[in-house]
Amino acid sequence: VFRNTSGLLLFLGLDFFAMIFSVVHIGAIAVSFLFVVMMFNIQIAEIHEEVLRYLPVSGIIGLIFWWEMFFILDNESIPLLPTQRNTTSLRYTVYAGKVR
Repeated sequence: VFRNTSGLLLFLGLDFFAMIFSVVHIGAIAVSFLFVVMMFNIQIAEIHEEVLRYLPVSGIIGLIFWWEMFFILDNESIPLLPTQRNTTSLRYTVYAGKVR
């Protein structure tokens, strides 16, 4: 629901409101999740004993995710179209291109 609303705001050209909407609602979900986690009574000693058993597998999965993100965020893999930002468009609309 939040992505759909933010997408609609982006289509309307309201970039700032779409970002603020997403950040506020994701923050609210994070605080709610933190509250639920705090309500659990977790014994740290029991968790510490089992962490070392899963460390190699989690390290391999972490390296795979890191490699995928590095590959995706490479600038040459996805060519971007030249676009004009909203503030630049507004400047040309208001001042008719007189301001540099």
